[in-house]
Amino acid sequence: MISNSHHQSWAWDLYWKADRLQSCVPQNSTGSGDAAVALDAAWMAWFASLPNQTRLLDVGTGNGALAALAVKSARERKVDFTIDAVDAADIDPVQYVKTGGEALQNVRFHPRTLMQKLPFDDGTFTAISGQYALEYAPIDEAVPEILRVLAPRGAFRFLIHAKDSVLMTHSSQQMAQLQMIEDSGLIALMREQIPAIKDMEQRVQHIRASGTLNAHDSHALEAKAREASQSLAIAVARLVRDGTALGAGDIFKAFMESAGWLFEQRHKLDDAAIKALIDEIDLKRAARHQRLSALLAAAHDEDQGRALHDLFARYGRHRHGGGRVAISPAIFGTQQIKLGWWLTGNRS
Repeated sequence: MISNSHHQSWAWDLYWKADRLQSCVPQNSTGSGDAAVALDAAWMAWFASLPNQTRLLDVGTGNGALAALAVKSARERKVDFTIDAVDAADIDPVQYVKTGGEALQNVRFHPRTLMQKLPFDDGTFTAISGQYALEYAPIDEAVPEILRVLAPRGAFRFLIHAKDSVLMTHSSQQMAQLQMIEDSGLIALMREQIPAIKDMEQRVQHIRASGTLNAHDSHALEAKAREASQSLAIAVARLVRDGTALGAGDIFKAFMESAGWLFEQRHKLDDAAIKALIDEIDLKRAARHQRLSALLAAAHDEDQGRALHDLFARYGRHRHGGGRVAISPAIFGTQQIKLGWWLTGNRS
């Protein structure tokens, strides 16, 4: 996936610095694994339709999921593809992707590269692909750029987020989890209370070990530590209650596990380490919130999908003498799960 500008890509910079290929295709919900396999098969069929010596551009490539499929298709057919892949984020798939990443050695990646400002000559590519990518860019600028670098009779195929897809349902649920965490105020409370609780508990231990203060001082500190722990426990219990009502979910569970681990390890960490870990938890929350917000905003309903189709047709007709473009629902798997819109066509 891709963000609209370099400034906004920080959340994707963070996301792609990991051993992962995919970002949006669901793998765990009922029937979605079947759909994900069928989606890969659909892409493999399209790559198989491309001739020997294809010059492919993959836009919004992320860590190169489609580029890797294209390499696989070319190898299976024993044909030569030249593959370039661009993303607005600061990607480096060859460094970060270890699982199945060998195929990525055959791809030229271009980080910090916007779809609306492609650094290639006119007609460089004979095919262009993109999965959950095009809709994130300024469409009026990206479409003419894509058609500019596409050679005459070149083919393109994009998978576009759809507002009524299973991904939007899943993403909306995740946003609700993130909002619940933010509204709870637990992260701010963790910043304040965990170092304070640790300090009071350590002071109590020191008092008991050294006998420098009387029992009243020790009991007072213990009471303050218990009070702080209870306020933190109440906030956690409230969040657990709200999360249970919401149906919990992967984001909620991961957050609670991280927060619980940090509290348990407080005596093994100095204050700087505690602060750094809380900052990391909060950064991941903020980054995921930004990515999900962009995803939900980028999704197209049927009218928007038709408008995108018409934009391709208009630019193709006015600037390149014509061409073919079609849009259709992308539905996969035994349960007929909708994953988006296919936008497919050729330049004249």
